[in-house]
Amino acid sequence: MLDESEPSYDSAQGSAGGMAPDNVSAADAAEREGTPVGENELALVEKLQKTIKGDKKHYGPAFKRMRADMFMAMHGRDKDWSEKNYKANIVGRHINMKVASIYAKNPKVAARRREQLDFAIWDERPESLQQAMMALQAAAQRHMMNQAAAAAAVAAQPAPMPEPVPEPPPAPMPEPVPEQPLRAIATPGGDALVREL
Repeated sequence: MLDESEPSYDSAQGSAGGMAPDNVSAADAAEREGTPVGENELALVEKLQKTIKGDKKHYGPAFKRMRADMFMAMHGRDKDWSEKNYKANIVGRHINMKVASIYAKNPKVAARRREQLDFAIWDERPESLQQAMMALQAAAQRHMMNQAAAAAAVAAQPAPMPEPVPEPPPAPMPEPVPEQPLRAIATPGGDALVREL
């Protein structure tokens, strides 16, 4: 059981998570636990406590504003606004609309082409463009010379004689269809002749 003179670890001034409260020094905490602590460890703990206290003081207004904003989002009113008064939860509506638009079930995807080097030969300098054009012209001339040499080599060879193509066998003659006798049928418009099949 704690004495009333000792500060409690879950007091409003203490830091979160069951850590030592702000007003207890590292030497007092080590003395209370009965474990021997070196000077380096005490200095490190004092430095860390000083950093934490400075951070709490520096970021205190931001966290206070965050708590007020969370209360406004949850209850739709400010803390000084009475519960008996009318409230229109406009903040909650805006939050719900933003959440629905950000985390939609069927979001519309907008794709953009990534910036990249579009040309493998040209690096957008005039000198390199001229060099590339000269290289392409030289390659085209070599290609034309190779084609001319290949055509000359083909023309120098005698053309082979084509083999005679055998004539296909004649197609069989179709068998004649025997004629069927005609039969007269009486119709409302007059008699008609029909061939029996």
